[in-house]
Amino acid sequence: MFEVKAGTPKPILFRECWNENGFYMDLDLEARFAFACEVSDYDRTLYATEEDVTRAIKSNFSEILNKCLNEDWPENTSKVRRGFEGLGELFDKNMESYGIHIKSKFLSTALSPDSEEAFKIQMNLMVQTQNITNGWDHIIMPPTNPYDIQMKEQTLQEIAKKMRINGSSEWTCLSCGTKNSSKFCGECGKAKPV
Repeated sequence: MFEVKAGTPKPILFRECWNENGFYMDLDLEARFAFACEVSDYDRTLYATEEDVTRAIKSNFSEILNKCLNEDWPENTSKVRRGFEGLGELFDKNMESYGIHIKSKFLSTALSPDSEEAFKIQMNLMVQTQNITNGWDHIIMPPTNPYDIQMKEQTLQEIAKKMRINGSSEWTCLSCGTKNSSKFCGECGKAKPV
């Protein structure tokens, strides 16, 4: 048994999309991750040494996390709000297809500054909207100025433009991470997200 530490050199783009208790969120976000993986066993016909296993985990780390976040994650379930709970288990399951049996744990995760700001603004807008709907605006927070909401929505649009998402000519494929400028990914052929 041995341990491998791995991280994402570049942020991974993923969609935070859920609808719970009257709250709805649909944002493209990006984050970096670091894991510690305890390797319990591996296929010795595929990997001659522990170094081969370490190299396989590290070289496939970003690709597997991208798959976990964008394909395997349960629909309509928050990733960020739940602290990416369950991501380690999804990662472990995907590593089995590489002939490597591991138990992984998060060391750290960090949203990019633009993603963190967009997420906070969206959460604040949802809380304000919920409070106004329930007539609690005078109890929980000051009355919401419609101009403030409009400004926050404009800020979200500016952040999206800075992240080169939604309406930009360049986009990053959610499946393989390749940057593209056409309607389809030049690497894997997947369509540009709407």
